[in-house]
Amino acid sequence: MKKISPQKKLYVTFLISFLLTFPFYTKAQENDKELLKTLIEQLCNDKGFAQQLEITEPEQLQKFYSQIDYQMAWSKQNTRFAEEFMAILTNANDYGMLKEDFHYNYLKSNHKNPIEKEVVCTHAMLSFLSEITSGKGKIDLDYNGLNYNNKCLNLEQLLASTYQKGYFSDILKYVQPQSMAYDANIRLLRKINVFLRDSSFNELPIEILPTLKENKNLIQKLYYLGFIANPTDTESLHENNLIYALKGFQSLFNLTQDGKLGLQTLKKLNTSLKEIQSILIKNLHRWRNLNCLDNQRYILINIPSAELSFYNKDSLVTAMKVIVGKASTATPLISSKIDQIIFFPYWYVPNSIATKEILPIQQKEATFLENNGFQVLDELGNTIDPTTLPWATYTATNFPYRFRQVAGCDNSLGIVKFNFESPFAIYLHDTNHKELFSKSNRQISHGCVRLEKPYDLAAILLGSRSQVEDALKHRFDTDLKPKYIRLDNPIQVFITYMTTSVDEFGNLVIFEDVYRKMGKK
Repeated sequence: MKKISPQKKLYVTFLISFLLTFPFYTKAQENDKELLKTLIEQLCNDKGFAQQLEITEPEQLQKFYSQIDYQMAWSKQNTRFAEEFMAILTNANDYGMLKEDFHYNYLKSNHKNPIEKEVVCTHAMLSFLSEITSGKGKIDLDYNGLNYNNKCLNLEQLLASTYQKGYFSDILKYVQPQSMAYDANIRLLRKINVFLRDSSFNELPIEILPTLKENKNLIQKLYYLGFIANPTDTESLHENNLIYALKGFQSLFNLTQDGKLGLQTLKKLNTSLKEIQSILIKNLHRWRNLNCLDNQRYILINIPSAELSFYNKDSLVTAMKVIVGKASTATPLISSKIDQIIFFPYWYVPNSIATKEILPIQQKEATFLENNGFQVLDELGNTIDPTTLPWATYTATNFPYRFRQVAGCDNSLGIVKFNFESPFAIYLHDTNHKELFSKSNRQISHGCVRLEKPYDLAAILLGSRSQVEDALKHRFDTDLKPKYIRLDNPIQVFITYMTTSVDEFGNLVIFEDVYRKMGKK
């Protein structure tokens, strides 16, 4: 009789044992499935019960579990995915998020009810993914003409299709904004979090001293922010190296990069790491708010950096400086579509500018309107001879006319204007004051957005450089009339507000909060 090997005996024993217990195992699975389904239904139907477990949007749970037939996703047979999630959640502040917002304390404690823990773990994952994908809070828009919605990803389906064979980090990479500015925010946040996690960490105020080398508090700050690799390294502390490091800091805060410890630089140096952390976190959420723009064709105008970027499916087509509204005449945040280009536009002067600025000048200088190409219009749009009007009798409250500036090179809107729908009298346009683009802080307009390279933008939108050049040939003609061109393919435009961005080298820049919006939650 042939002997059975010990290995084969072991296999047979295991097989018999499995076959004997399989019915009970299957029954246990079915029991768990019913309990899980019942619990989720109760959460969906009983808001009070859901609040007890701190479960928001229980419908997300229903969507997820319906796709996996209400199987236990994080049971003993599949703990790898949940363990990786917990490791990421432990360091949630590296993403500008709070682990306590995602059931962290509950999940770290021991619980006797595996069904409840299963549901809470899934809710934590979906909530974490929702915040890191779409941001925290409402989208900051004064006018949402596109009905833009930042909930564009099916997170339940993503999780259901990944949890068995993939990794939580795979989903994390996929759902976050694909932006250099976003990545730069994350990198600096992680760097300063290393120090802020230390309960004994303490920053000392920085003062102006004769040399940078003797300024120990300055050297520490440059080290915290990554501009010096080692604060005790002799080579790093050479005066020329410190000047270079200080220029890097000045670049971070959009200051003149002269390597000198002046008053403006000193003020920014005394911005605490905690304050910088708060700035980065608020901007991360604002970048996440725009996450659903990925892989689309759109123009993004950012007010604090006063820059325009044109994207086509995540590729940067063109970028340029812009001039936006000052704080007192702020440019509104909007989403809309540019659907028309006007060459040689008239400028219909807003009433506030007409009565507060132009009227007082005309009352002092009788030829001001004529010298600057302004016409006076009545309520029907008829032109009125300004020499026939009793200017001295008019005030801001009783002035019955409108001003219109004629088309041409001297027009305040320049040669070309880009129209989009909004309840505000704003648009994108050329300007006859190109010298203003050399300013580093370009929040100086009455609210409209002036473009550094309007002809380039027009050529891209029209798909024809020659069409733009043909129009420009007539810019010195007399008695110019506006030329209206309707776009066959309107372009989405978003005017947004992020106080962090990147320069042409991909380095993070923190801009002034000119409209004081970042103090808001």
